[in-house]
Amino acid sequence: MKIGISTAALKQSGPLEPLLPQLIGENFREIELVVDNPPNLPDEYSHDRIEALIRLRESNELTYIVHSPYFDINPMSTIPKVRNFALDMIEDAFRFAHSIQARLVVVHTGYAQPYWRKDRHLSECLWGSFQYTANRLHEYERHYGVSVSIENGFHHYGPMNGPFAPLHVGITSLELLQIVTHVSGKLGITLHIAKVPLSGLDLVQYLQDIGPLINHVHVTWTHSEAIEIVLEYLIKIGYQQCLMIESPLREAPRLQMYLLSLIDKLTHQMTLEGGLK
Repeated sequence: MKIGISTAALKQSGPLEPLLPQLIGENFREIELVVDNPPNLPDEYSHDRIEALIRLRESNELTYIVHSPYFDINPMSTIPKVRNFALDMIEDAFRFAHSIQARLVVVHTGYAQPYWRKDRHLSECLWGSFQYTANRLHEYERHYGVSVSIENGFHHYGPMNGPFAPLHVGITSLELLQIVTHVSGKLGITLHIAKVPLSGLDLVQYLQDIGPLINHVHVTWTHSEAIEIVLEYLIKIGYQQCLMIESPLREAPRLQMYLLSLIDKLTHQMTLEGGLK
């Protein structure tokens, strides 16, 4: 497994590319570009900026991931104009990812009124919208030659830290599977580890449900027990892709060392126990 870092780790208000040497200097060779705010929205990258990213990639043997815009957009909306606007922005992210030869594009699921799961009519409308969106994402994947990865959602706290409000869609494993398996080729899944225990879900069952479709993982400095459970599972299934750190840059090198050490420990332990060949 590789350890990468997201530009979410950076405090920045300008272009991302001048800041990437900071990440390279910490020995990260897989970088997730979060293109969610000006001046780093996908359509704001000029030819010169794209060329700068390509030079960085080639000279440092980098792998890029693109995290599509997610703030203020809703690709699962039942309102066609809202949904299509979001999908147009996500397509911009795929176009940008193709131009820098990124490995995949991470897409957030979107959100809906918390009561949709109990309202039959709204639920039917939403699942129709999900199917439309999943098919469009699959088209982008084929057209641009860049894999798509749908990130799991999670519960938000209610007013004044009250009861959980399930604003996101794609929170439970079964809900997420319904979204990503709407298309013949199936979409990949980005597992954000902390979101599972934060949503009060059984992590072991979650992994058993979605495991084969995981093609990207987000890690933060929270829920160390959950991290160990996930890493043990990923080692067992032979996961070879990236663990992407989303913690602040000051914490990232320590988390990187922790992850590498834990992978070595678990691999050795599982080999001794006969769990690995």
